[in-house]
Amino acid sequence: MFSPNDSDWTETQAIPWADVNSVGLMPRADLPAGVCKHHAELLAQPELTDPNVIVGWLTGRAGVPRSDMFVLVPVPDCRSGAQWIEMFKNAGVEITPTV
Repeated sequence: MFSPNDSDWTETQAIPWADVNSVGLMPRADLPAGVCKHHAELLAQPELTDPNVIVGWLTGRAGVPRSDMFVLVPVPDCRSGAQWIEMFKNAGVEITPTV
C-alpha cells in the first residue's frame, strides 16, 4: 500500500508486487536535505531507529521503467530495512546494490 505525499488515507493505493521494478537500501543519512525537511516530522519519530530506508522504483504508469521512485521508512515494530528487502526479494523484485 502506498500513499502519495501530502495525501490522506482515501488516496492510498494498492500496488501489486509485479509493479515494483527494483528496490535497494539507502542510508537515512544520505537522504537529500529537501526530503528530510519535507518529512521532518516523520523522520524525527524516536522509534525509527533503522539507519536505512528502502528506495524503489515502480515499473511506471506510462511504460517507462524506473520512472516512479518511492521511499519506505522501516518501522522497527513491523520490519527492518533488511526484512523489507527480503520480502521484496521473495516476491521476485530485483534487488539493487545499496543506493
